[in-house]
Amino acid sequence: MSEKQQPPLGTPFVPGGIGKKGHVVGFFSPNCVDTPASTFGALWAGGVVSPANPAYSVKEVAFQRKDSGSKALITQASCLQTAVEAAKGAGLPRDRILLMGDVKYGGVVYLQHSIASAKPAHRSPRYVSQVNDLSFLFYVCRALLVIHSRHRGAKVTVLPAFKPETFLNATQAHKITFAYLVPPIILSLGKSPLVASYDLSSPKIIASAAAPLTLALIQSVSQGIKIPIKQAWGVSEASPVVTTMLAGDWQKAIGSVGRALPNQSIKIDCEAGDVLPPGKDGEIWVRGPNIFPGYTNDPTATADCMTDGGFMKMGDIGHISQQKDTSTSPTEGAHQVQRLPGPPSKRPKLRGPTWSRGPLAAEKGVEDEVLKRQIREWIHAKGAHQKKSRGGLVRAEKTPKSAAGKILRRVSRDRVEAEGEGKTVRAKL
Repeated sequence: MSEKQQPPLGTPFVPGGIGKKGHVVGFFSPNCVDTPASTFGALWAGGVVSPANPAYSVKEVAFQRKDSGSKALITQASCLQTAVEAAKGAGLPRDRILLMGDVKYGGVVYLQHSIASAKPAHRSPRYVSQVNDLSFLFYVCRALLVIHSRHRGAKVTVLPAFKPETFLNATQAHKITFAYLVPPIILSLGKSPLVASYDLSSPKIIASAAAPLTLALIQSVSQGIKIPIKQAWGVSEASPVVTTMLAGDWQKAIGSVGRALPNQSIKIDCEAGDVLPPGKDGEIWVRGPNIFPGYTNDPTATADCMTDGGFMKMGDIGHISQQKDTSTSPTEGAHQVQRLPGPPSKRPKLRGPTWSRGPLAAEKGVEDEVLKRQIREWIHAKGAHQKKSRGGLVRAEKTPKSAAGKILRRVSRDRVEAEGEGKTVRAKL
């Protein structure tokens, strides 16, 4: 079939009623080679893409589908049961559930922060440009990166999930040269004895994002697997990248998240409203065409994070070095507690702060009310406004994290609320 004879990419969506501007098409699927094409097909048909994490529960998927007003839901066989139940809960007919991938039977982006339900955010289409080989495709930007990579002539390897043997086999067999990996995978590679059994000479560099890598971890893992590791930083509201390291700078600026991408303005702000000079820690504010227009149907949340000058208050603490590289501390609550006066043995190992409406999740070490009060006072004095503790401190045996390494603060919040009602909550990881 010639290029002229081929039907437009989004043709299958039109008979199903997905053709009017603004119709939302949901995606609920692990990594799949069909995801990028289906994403662009939905966009061609006039739809808006709303992907969901394949680890979501029925309740979470149903909320996102109902809240976004989805007209269709695309999934795979492995997620079909959850998708069907979620569609029922959202009032979505079964004939609007579409299967992709290896079928054997016949963008509104939801941000995974610490709140009970994910926040829907409009994504700006003006600024998405990058290359990738391996990544999570349930983030809408990742599907776009796959398409961009193919447009540039790069070979793309898609894995449904991370398994050490599968990843190492794929890297060796397909001669992967560039990989987007999240911190838990990088840590796994650094510790795995399997690495020595594979030829990993092809990767030129690993790019890490989604959660911070410590300086010690970067040095340890990069020396062990003999592959340079660079970091990038951003949020979904920034479509999603704000800064990235140049490949040649990974050792010179190790531990930082690199330089700002083009057309963005970054400033470091203190609570008094002053712009801080290089080297001084403060809240990072970003402005640019990549910053989202606002949260869907939530003007209050939008107003809370946006300034009159168009800057978005990122909530993360960091500074700009003399070399203009940006250093961030996305879990700065832990950083602040490690600065808490007193011997290290008496400091609690704080794993990450919540937003202002939730509790702080701390591991063993919170022994008495005096120490709790000291922690609260310290965070209030040093932390960003929206990351101050207002819900109290609780002890947790384990910190719940997503597959990307992000701390699932909503799980901690749900636990505290359930304990107040005499219930028990288990993390769905």
